Amino acid sequence: MNTKRIKAPLVNSSQPEVDLPVGWTLARLQDIVEINPRHPKGLTADLKVTFVPMPALSASSAALNTESERPLGSVRTGYTHFADGDVLFAKITPCMENGKAAVAKGLKNGLGCGTTATGIPQTCCEFP
Repeated sequence: MNTKRIKAPLVNSSQPEVDLPVGWTLARLQDIVEINPRHPKGLTADLKVTFVPMPALSASSAALNTESERPLGSVRTGYTHFADGDVLFAKITPCMENGKAAVAKGLKNGLGCGTTATGIPQTCCEFP
């Protein structure tokens, strides 16, 4: 793989340089994703969305069980929000150790809510 060495002022000072593949850019996670975003305001309470409890995340594949649906009004508070294309990952032990993670696809109305034991890093901007 073709790499380039760059100065990395954003990482620990004990590692001032890092090798990155050509075409990659170093960025802080907080600058390129929003963690646990909320759904847009103005959505009606009766809008059906996919509901994802922890058992709906697989430990053996990136598949997500999207069979369960609920009205947004019943899951708007107290649950993690996500949308089609977002990555869901378990943030608690032992679910994280078991590899529970998925890419949200085919959500009802493109939206979902689920267990707060998941973290959602949603891309928030364009980056090179």
